[in-house]
Amino acid sequence: MLAGHPASYRAISLVIVAVLTAQAAAGFIGTGRFGWPIIPYYMYIFPHHEGDRITEDVSVYAVLDDGATVKIDEADFNGQYAVLWNRVIAPVVHNVPGNLADATEFYCKRHQDRVIAFKVIDPGIAVGRDGPVYGLEPQVIGKVDVRCKGAAP
Repeated sequence: MLAGHPASYRAISLVIVAVLTAQAAAGFIGTGRFGWPIIPYYMYIFPHHEGDRITEDVSVYAVLDDGATVKIDEADFNGQYAVLWNRVIAPVVHNVPGNLADATEFYCKRHQDRVIAFKVIDPGIAVGRDGPVYGLEPQVIGKVDVRCKGAAP
């Protein structure tokens, strides 16, 4: 392929081929939400149909025992959205309460053991024939009930 060129040229070429291969694979099978610099193209991974809700840029809330909600954002996780996604959003959307233990403990302490659930709400946008449809009523796309250790039985 690069006969007569230094080994460094071959190494650089192999790195470029590896990155391009990984990007192509990510485009069709996905790498998870945070695979930078290899970025998945979700529109190719599964079909999107008119009317499907767009679930990027969701809102996350802790639900208190009186029904009030408290917004949760990445500021609670040192500004790291990836940590918020992995510790709260994904477990709620995929209904895996066991993965919420750290978040439950943190928010129970912050709100005096009054947290009873976490919920994730979409931004009220759907796929339309001519592009996104805005202004729809936001929908709950995941809710998980939790129990604080110090809560009354």
